[in-house]
Amino acid sequence: MSESISFLPFWDALTDSEKAAINHSVFIQKYEKGTVIHQYSGNCIGLNILQKGRARIFITSPEGDEITLCRLLEGEVCILSAACMIHNLNFDIDIAYEEDTESCIIPKDVFKAVSDTNPSVKDFTLGMVANNFSIIMDRFNQFAFSSMRNRLSNALLEHYRLEKSRTLHLTHDALARDLGTAREVVTRLLNQFQSEGLVRLSRGEITLLDPESLSLSS
Repeated sequence: MSESISFLPFWDALTDSEKAAINHSVFIQKYEKGTVIHQYSGNCIGLNILQKGRARIFITSPEGDEITLCRLLEGEVCILSAACMIHNLNFDIDIAYEEDTESCIIPKDVFKAVSDTNPSVKDFTLGMVANNFSIIMDRFNQFAFSSMRNRLSNALLEHYRLEKSRTLHLTHDALARDLGTAREVVTRLLNQFQSEGLVRLSRGEITLLDPESLSLSS
């Protein structure tokens, strides 16, 4: 049994037969760093719990522009896999694996059967969907109402928290994809940040000289 399964909030509320059904069906799916997949509700295979690694959840416009919605970290449940357990809740997302990743999958039929009979599991599913949509709505509010300077500052600070380092191995192209804007816009703003003493730029790297001031500069 995967440790990711036993630490799920509803695990202790399951009956022995429900635990056995999950244990007998759960499997591990591996993805190499750099893998990008498109998922929609119709191809959801089950509840997807990230056991190791990191993934970027994003949407793509018809013109090919990307906007990052959120990142999936160890122990977290993919928003689409939680949402597809709810009838008539349909949407498409793309997933880019930023590290070698292992996901723990509880097959859709098994999870739905347990959820239909166990209120703790159903509450977990609804809570996960509500939490993830709150994160996504916050990101869309930033996209609609925040300046690009503010959004770029927030993106740099997010990577700072993820990497736990002031030196980010991050390209201008990657930041542009995060923010759904042109590379030239990111480069111009980063040059402004550098002139203000907030960052230092080098090839393939961005060093945050003063993260606290960067958070206040937006």
